[in-house]
Amino acid sequence: MFPDGAILVKDVFATNTEALTTGIASYADTLKGRFVMVKDKTDRHAANRRCGATDGAGRSTRVPKHRKL
Repeated sequence: MFPDGAILVKDVFATNTEALTTGIASYADTLKGRFVMVKDKTDRHAANRRCGATDGAGRSTRVPKHRKL
């Protein structure tokens, strides 16, 4: 689906729920961190503990030191 070497980044947010004039609403509120994944189908990084045991997809979670990104 994704080409070799592709980098996927997912922002992870805390949620908030409140009563608004249109009803109860839930929404993303505060950034909590980022989930990063790199596609490596040729096992270039097989010795790396983040990639070797994940069938060629290295994963990492990053928590920002500050909330302004």
